[in-house]
Order: sequence, then structure tokens, then C-alpha cells
Amino acid sequence: MHRGYVLTNLEMDSVVSVNVKNKNFDLLPIDNRSVLNKAICFTNRTAAKTIQEKIIESFPDFPTTKVVNVAQLYNKVF
Repeated sequence: MHRGYVLTNLEMDSVVSVNVKNKNFDLLPIDNRSVLNKAICFTNRTAAKTIQEKIIESFPDFPTTKVVNVAQLYNKVF
């Protein structure tokens, strides 16, 4: 179980994770708890915002994201 902050889409039904195969970011739909374990988790909002800005710069076609406390998402899954 993670704690801290994650990047989600605006509807909060998908989380951002790293795709190691093609060195890219993916949005994984939150359908169970194991998906949250694959999400990029940050200890503070500043780190999450920094990565969010880098994603926007590097991947302009990536969907809009927001920073959310991962506990809110665990509450949605359970």
C-alpha cells in the first residue's frame, strides 16, 4: 500500500505509471488495488507537480492530470 500523492486523470479513474518497455508514461484504469501499486507515488506535492510539468513538456498529447492523495483512490477501490 502506497502513501503520498499520485497523478490521476481529471475523472480520477486512471493513474499515471511508467511503461518500462517503451520508456513512456501510461494511464492505467483503476479497477483494483494492484493498479495503485503500479502507480508513480510521490512523498510530497512538490515532487508530483514537478513530474506533472515534465510530462506536459515532453508529451503534449498526454491527457491532463492532477495531483491526488493516494488514500482517496484506495477509498474508491475498497
